[in-house]
Amino acid sequence: MTAREAFATALAVVFAAFDKPLAPAALEAYWLALSDLTEAELAGATKQALQECKFLPSPAELRAYAGRLKIETRAVMAWDVVRATIDKLDYTGSPDFGPLVNAVVRNLGGWPRLCALTLPQLVWARKDFERVFAMLALLDTDRLNGHPLQGGSDYVTRITIPGEAGSTPRVATPIGATVRRLADAKS
Repeated sequence: MTAREAFATALAVVFAAFDKPLAPAALEAYWLALSDLTEAELAGATKQALQECKFLPSPAELRAYAGRLKIETRAVMAWDVVRATIDKLDYTGSPDFGPLVNAVVRNLGGWPRLCALTLPQLVWARKDFERVFAMLALLDTDRLNGHPLQGGSDYVTRITIPGEAGSTPRVATPIGATVRRLADAKS
């Protein structure tokens, strides 16, 4: 069964549960809005909708049930992680936030430049970050310059951005972990 067929089956179940006919145009509209969901996300969203909704859920409601956040919310959450990482790693570290956030930081001048900004400049950087994030989030990750960011170290620290697909789990290389432990002990 293809992803589209699995999607159509799940949506047919939802429409049937609410005693609504599934017209081809409705199927296409839901597909346009939800095609980026994984099968597991779609299954969880449809199950939750069937348990909680009194009326046929909109695509936006199904996205919310799947745990997918609006671009603006994702951008704010990503900035919070980037900002905390600036304080923790500074320009000496080489973070990997995942393809989208890495590309956004690159578009803002790169990791060392972002780390060199003053607190007042970071207020404006946040606005730029959120604007660029919203634009790049619409692209496929393979079209982004999303490889890890280069700081003063060759050792990459992988950072998780909540809610971001392709964001790697937060782990450090063995040497990077040792350096981080020493730095934390020093502060």
